[in-house]
Amino acid sequence: MQAGSARSVGPSGRRLRQGLLALESAMAAVLLVGAVLLAQNLVALLDVDSGDDPAHIIMADIRLPDPPRSLRGGGRGIRAERA
Repeated sequence: MQAGSARSVGPSGRRLRQGLLALESAMAAVLLVGAVLLAQNLVALLDVDSGDDPAHIIMADIRLPDPPRSLRGGGRGIRAERA
């Protein structure tokens, strides 16, 4: 048999190929419908009013102190005390 030549496929192989093609088409359609529904939900979500009034929002910059040495990790810590 030469490279690139067509091979004959029996009826069972033809049915399998047609079934796989149908399955692939069905899965593509399901993914396409899912993508459209997701896009519609995203657009609808962007149109929803969040309910907050920017005039009544307060921002604060809070800085926490460094954690104690025993909780920093590395060096001597809780494990070193138990040993």
